[in-house]
Amino acid sequence: FLKPNGKMFPSTGMMFFLPFSDWDIYNEQTAKSEFWSNKNFFGVDLTCLKEPAVRENFTQAVVGCFDPATIISNFDEPASYKIDFSKVTPEELQTIHLDFEYTVTTTAIMHGLACWFDVDFIGTQCTVTLSTGPTKPTTHWYQCRLLLPNPIAVNATQVIRGTIDMKANEKYSYDVNFTVNIVGTNIKTESCVRLHDQIYHYLHSDNSASTGVYNTSATEGMTS
Repeated sequence: FLKPNGKMFPSTGMMFFLPFSDWDIYNEQTAKSEFWSNKNFFGVDLTCLKEPAVRENFTQAVVGCFDPATIISNFDEPASYKIDFSKVTPEELQTIHLDFEYTVTTTAIMHGLACWFDVDFIGTQCTVTLSTGPTKPTTHWYQCRLLLPNPIAVNATQVIRGTIDMKANEKYSYDVNFTVNIVGTNIKTESCVRLHDQIYHYLHSDNSASTGVYNTSATEGMTS
């Protein structure tokens, strides 16, 4: 449908991913399942449904602004995936895979991956970029966070490595599976997020204490 030398707008898109720490949003999602801890709800023990309810809540993508201070690696070195809309085929968009590796800059609890996208409009005379990043003016797309049901403690200078696999689903969206491993250890965690099942969290805290950032070892005082 694109004539020879025609222009596609947007021309290219880039997705970005970085690890984050935010106890507020993690605790908020966890608390949503507390109803199922009830052992005597009009005589019914609901606790057998607590674990499935927690899993269900953590498959939701959290849409909203986030504080860049919650990022726990170099903000300028995100994992990224580029799409050229003038060349990509529908078949190529069925599955998306990328590997990531980050050096942790802040001792903290990693609660998941923070995500956003940029799109370029490449014209004849200039290129205009629309960014939905957390340091740019807010758009109605906001940003997105993918939570880990089982977050991991990481220390500054440790390297975390993993994969992101996105698969198109019948909801005109993607199921996102990602894994995280602390290099040099057997510590590993994973998550599955359904992007079509979103919750909206438009406010973020500027209080760095809510990010779970520590001045000492993140594992100090924790039990396995």
